[in-house]
Amino acid sequence: MTKTDLRKLWLQVHKWLGICLAIVFVPLSFSGSMLVWHETLDAAINPQREIAGDGHASRPASAYVYAAQKHMDSGHQISSIRFEDGHAVMVTATDMKLPEESYRPLNRTNMWLDPADGRLLDKRGRSSGFVPTNGATAWRPLHPDVRSTDHWIYWAGHACFIAKRSLVVVASVRQLFQRAKMAA
Repeated sequence: MTKTDLRKLWLQVHKWLGICLAIVFVPLSFSGSMLVWHETLDAAINPQREIAGDGHASRPASAYVYAAQKHMDSGHQISSIRFEDGHAVMVTATDMKLPEESYRPLNRTNMWLDPADGRLLDKRGRSSGFVPTNGATAWRPLHPDVRSTDHWIYWAGHACFIAKRSLVVVASVRQLFQRAKMAA
């Protein structure tokens, strides 16, 4: 094998290795950037959640509970309230009726209230919006056995497998070049 042939072989290996890794890293980079800039994306996608004033909760928690209860579906109970300066008050209401399938999460509805006056800014269920928050529904088409909290473990395992196989390929190519170099 001449140096020219070795160079052509290396360019082919490099090209296909890069294409294969790009298939993994491009979606990974895109989803990672969505996680990093989630507040900016959320503000751009949901302008109706814009708050009036300085964003400080000026009313007692019971006033926000009362305001949210006016917009809740029957059978729902308030399960959490999140106060964060500069953001709308987020109230989560949970349907207390158990789902038919044991691995399905409870049906939750998020409501965003203006911290200044308690008026409803937005109301969304788990499966609505830009990124559905229902893990079982979002990941089920990709793998039928993935439960709502296990998908991170599933995909992390696959990422480790791909990384390990990539290292094996790189090590094999390196050995091939070393053998070719010794033979020359």
